[in-house]
Amino acid sequence: MRKNKYIIFLILLFHLTFSHAQQSLLSGAVDQFNAEARKSQAWNFSNSIKSKITQQPFESGVKQYLEKFHSTQFLDKVRKKAFTTDSILIIGATPGDSLIITGNWLCKVDILVFGDGKLRFKNANATLLGNLYVWGEKAEITADSSNFYIPQLYFYQRAIVAAGAGKVRFNHVTLDFSGLSHNIVAADSSTFEFTDVKKVGFTTNGLSGKAKYSINGTNLAGEFVIGDKCQLDFHNANTVLLWHEVPPNGVFHFNFPPAGNVASYNFNPHLPGIGNIDYQIKLENCSDVMWALMPADGSDIDVMDSKIRAIGLWFLAPDSVAVSGLVNNSTYTDFTASLSDRSLRLRNSSVQTWNLYSMKKSKISVQGCIVGEIGAMGTSQVRTNSVFVDGSGGYMWANDTSFFMAFSTPLTTSVRSERNGIMIFAYSPLNFGTATALGNSTLLSIQSSLPEEPVAYDNASVWNVNILQPSSGISNSIIPITGYALIDRTPTSDHADMAWYQIYFSVPGNDSLKEITSKISIEKRNETLAEWNTTGLKPGQYLLHIFVSDASINPVIVEAVRAFTLNPGIVGIENRNTSGVKVYPNPVSNILHINTQWEKYYATIINSNGITIWQGIHDQNPADIDMTAFPSGLYVLKLNHDQEISVSKIIKQ
Repeated sequence: MRKNKYIIFLILLFHLTFSHAQQSLLSGAVDQFNAEARKSQAWNFSNSIKSKITQQPFESGVKQYLEKFHSTQFLDKVRKKAFTTDSILIIGATPGDSLIITGNWLCKVDILVFGDGKLRFKNANATLLGNLYVWGEKAEITADSSNFYIPQLYFYQRAIVAAGAGKVRFNHVTLDFSGLSHNIVAADSSTFEFTDVKKVGFTTNGLSGKAKYSINGTNLAGEFVIGDKCQLDFHNANTVLLWHEVPPNGVFHFNFPPAGNVASYNFNPHLPGIGNIDYQIKLENCSDVMWALMPADGSDIDVMDSKIRAIGLWFLAPDSVAVSGLVNNSTYTDFTASLSDRSLRLRNSSVQTWNLYSMKKSKISVQGCIVGEIGAMGTSQVRTNSVFVDGSGGYMWANDTSFFMAFSTPLTTSVRSERNGIMIFAYSPLNFGTATALGNSTLLSIQSSLPEEPVAYDNASVWNVNILQPSSGISNSIIPITGYALIDRTPTSDHADMAWYQIYFSVPGNDSLKEITSKISIEKRNETLAEWNTTGLKPGQYLLHIFVSDASINPVIVEAVRAFTLNPGIVGIENRNTSGVKVYPNPVSNILHINTQWEKYYATIINSNGITIWQGIHDQNPADIDMTAFPSGLYVLKLNHDQEISVSKIIKQ
């Protein structure tokens, strides 16, 4: 086995991890973030953008292809497994090596078919708990009349990858990746031939080099990112999304035919208006066909009379680029994108989804857009502000050693950090989807609302720093502050754990911070962070600050800020609760519950200015008062029954 590992080590592409670079980048990034945090305001859509928001279904996973061929070496994971562990099945390490599978079969590791190795499935029901890789001049994976079940814990966890001149030939096969989106990659001079293939789950297919991909009969082809000198030849395929790459210096002056059912389509380098593009696409008798573009910086695009499912902008150059004004589901009479690095014109055309991909050492700043997906790769940097990501093109992510700072960026899709990437998701609502960290990455959720807590997988870590409550309170009282202060790591992660958190308050416009607590070393998860004594403080506007530090040698310290209103107390009125009267919860956000021994009583609510703003008679027990529409602040609840009076101070959050 040592010899096999040495062979694989030599032939596979080597790619170093970046744990030290990640720690340095995180420290610098957080310094920038903390400076911005005190200026941050809660997200608020402008009317012009808000009216255009529509929730879209998750469809695309283009990021998976870009990750493998435009930033890192895609076989790095296999190389490390082959060289350091036995957790890979290698077929072809010796000449003439082959494996034939029939009947039920379970494989718990990745499979690499190498050299002239052959892996054949015939009338098989195979459960594969890893990825399939084929690489070599004569290496092949073939399957006939077989079913593949490839479970996934999360979408795009598994892939089928062919490189070199490796071949994958499937005939009358079912592919089920737990019904989740997955990845198929064709690189170099590899070949995929699918005949009568049924897929359970959406597929992102990436082609580069001189790869060839043919389909004759499938229920769900998926999306295809086509570049270089690749060739596609599809017959009787359903649901085909074709991404036409336009490289730097590429020219794409073109009119797409109507989307949907396409009897015939032949795209090639010799068409008028096409320049510096070498791939070929042939379609015959295909249905649910959608058109898409991937223009790189330096490209020249002019599209007329076309219905475009998606445009994914590539950013490759190290120059900084500002992006604004891109809105999903737009129809353009004559539109030229305000991009300084390329020419992009659309005439009498529509775009359902805009996507943005930052690669290599590029830097982009995005503002005032509604897009389907934004991603960062390589050592690129992305900053977003007042941007909405609706998930119609995928999700939002930071990969490799990239850095992504998202301020006021609501999502209706997922947010991720991957490999050694850093994602700061701050002051933003995640309405649907999940927040996760994969690989050796770090995801920081700062003062953002999430449907569920962020989760770390593999060797990653997630920060959750969030003051949940309160938004208001009364002076000269003890006010509980609740929220999250924690760093979650996986058992195998070497990231630093939380060292401490500390709570302060300040006056807006004044950088002077005053302690509410000393440093606290216990992590908190949706519980009380501090008890704030407001005695002697003047009513008015304040800021609550929480600082969380990790336990590294050069600590990373993250700050989150929440606005707070301190209301004046009501002078001369004290709580006077008659025995048997219970009023709860207090503070109250929506419904106030009253439980008494009385059959009938009169209730009055008075605001902090002494004005009666609500009154009514109750003859039920218990009784409820809806305070949802009441402004935050201090109120007095008076209950009158015969000669008895109960008085309670109520805080409305």
